Amino acid sequence: LWLATSALSTGTVSSVAQTNVTWTKVQASSAQSTDAELWCGQVSAAAATAAVATLAANTGTRGNLSEWSGTAGCSSYDTGATASANGSTATAQTSTVTPSAATGTAFLFIAAGHHGGTFSSGPTGGFTALSTGGNNYTYAYQIVSSLSGSYSTGWTYTAGAGWDAVISGLPIAGGVAN
Repeated sequence: LWLATSALSTGTVSSVAQTNVTWTKVQASSAQSTDAELWCGQVSAAAATAAVATLAANTGTRGNLSEWSGTAGCSSYDTGATASANGSTATAQTSTVTPSAATGTAFLFIAAGHHGGTFSSGPTGGFTALSTGGNNYTYAYQIVSSLSGSYSTGWTYTAGAGWDAVISGLPIAGGVAN
């Protein structure tokens, strides 16, 4: 399970609770009065259908909860394929990550961003958009069956404003995720 969240900086997620799921914060960025986070959930048995995120403050936090089969466990995410970025331009861009082939040759990448402006286009870099909670909240994924270099994504907004973006890669067991 992956939970991608974005909010104003005071809307950081302090914990996620779900029956039979252990949640781990993989990456976060809140440098520009916004917040973007990625959480990985490791299922140990039949999981409850709802996850509850505890927030530092109620500031319009949005999220995208997605379930993926075929991925390696949360503890196996590649630290070389996990990064955060921030800025104040009209384009919010994740850092570029280069996963290690030693951790696997197939990867699932998840990205999240929050921008103070109005969404215009994206994601870029071959990523596919996940459902969003509004104009400033952006989430995306990419499944790579064979590593070939570095990966990043971004979104364009109508004007420059503070933004934060995060990206993480998780090896896929057997090369197939869905």
